Amino acid sequence: PKSKSVPSQKKGAFQVVLNKETKVSISMKMNTKQDDAVYVAVEDGTIPQTTAYYVMPVEPRKRKACGCGFCCIASLAIFLTIFFLFPRTPDMWLEEITYSTDNNWEGKFKFQNDNYFSVKWSDPDVSLYWVTSNYDAITTKCAGGSTNGQDACNWINGACSIKIGEFNNNDKFNTKSQSSKHETIEFTQSAQQLSCSANMITFAAYQGLQQTLLSKGTIKAEGDVRNFGKMSVSSTYYY
Repeated sequence: PKSKSVPSQKKGAFQVVLNKETKVSISMKMNTKQDDAVYVAVEDGTIPQTTAYYVMPVEPRKRKACGCGFCCIASLAIFLTIFFLFPRTPDMWLEEITYSTDNNWEGKFKFQNDNYFSVKWSDPDVSLYWVTSNYDAITTKCAGGSTNGQDACNWINGACSIKIGEFNNNDKFNTKSQSSKHETIEFTQSAQQLSCSANMITFAAYQGLQQTLLSKGTIKAEGDVRNFGKMSVSSTYYY
C-alpha cells in the first residue's frame, strides 16, 4: 500500500498517513529551497538516526607587534642606551681675542659638549698666527734675524702664517652633559713672537687695514664613557 503525505497548516511540516497493515517507517529531509520532500523506506521498521557536525573555524591569533612585551621593553632599553651613551665628539674653539696697549693678550674659548655625559678638558695648546702675504712688511726681528721675510712663515693651507704666541695652561675644565661653557686661557709669547705681534700691530696701524689671525692647536678631552684623547681644536680665522 502507498503512503500519503498531507501538508499541515504549519509551513515546512508534513503528516504521514499509513495503512495499519503496513509496517514502514519514513524519514524526511528538506532543503532550504523548499523542494519536494524525500521519503526513505526502511525495511526493518527502524528509524535511522543522523548526527549533524558543525565545524567552527578557528581564526589565527593576531601576532603581537613585538612578539612579547619583554621583547618590546628590551628593544626600547637597548635603543635608549645606545642613543644616550653613543659618544659625540666634543668641540672647542677660540671665540674672542682681547688685546690691550700694554701687549696683553687674552683668548676666550668656548667648550661644547653634546654628549649625555660630562667631559673633562685639559692641556690646551692653541697657537695664534698672523696670516700675511706682504713679506716686505715682516721685520728682521720677526724673521729671526733674516732679511728674507718669508723665513718667519709657517705655511698653513698655502698661506704665510707667522706664529705670534700660544694659549696654554695646566688648568682643567669640566662641561656637564648637553652643555657649553666659556673659559679664558692665558697667552704666552717668546721674544721673537712678541716682535712679530708688534710688527703686525704697527703694520695694521700704518696700512689702516684689518689683519688676519688664525688659531690652531690641540686639547685633551675625556668623558665618563669614552676617552677622546688629544683632539684638534677647530681652526678659526679672525679679521
